[in-house]
Amino acid sequence: ENWTSLAYSFIAVEAVVLCLSLRDLYSSSGPSKIAAVSNALYVLAGLALFATNEAPVITAAASAKFASDTFVRAWAGWKFSGCLYFALVNFGMDVSLCNAMVMIPYIGFDILAVMDTENWTSL
Repeated sequence: ENWTSLAYSFIAVEAVVLCLSLRDLYSSSGPSKIAAVSNALYVLAGLALFATNEAPVITAAASAKFASDTFVRAWAGWKFSGCLYFALVNFGMDVSLCNAMVMIPYIGFDILAVMDTENWTSL
């Protein structure tokens, strides 16, 4: 078991964001600030996870694995980079600028993944 019961709250938040995004698709209100804020909070949670190797949604055993497993860290980094993109876009930032800004952490996590020869091959 890697997740605490609090992890299920992510599903609820993402379902709310989905519904609001669909609503916004058919209205003139523009992007949902709820989507922007929730993804920004995910980014902050990701920063905390990378800084401390702990999060309230993962168990102590998963925290230990996160700290020692480059593969897991790369996947988490890609996840939080995607959240950063969605946060910036939903806050109204230019999409091209978002693409450029978010490629920086994506490339960093790509490099981290390439260095993990246990799980990735050099082709």
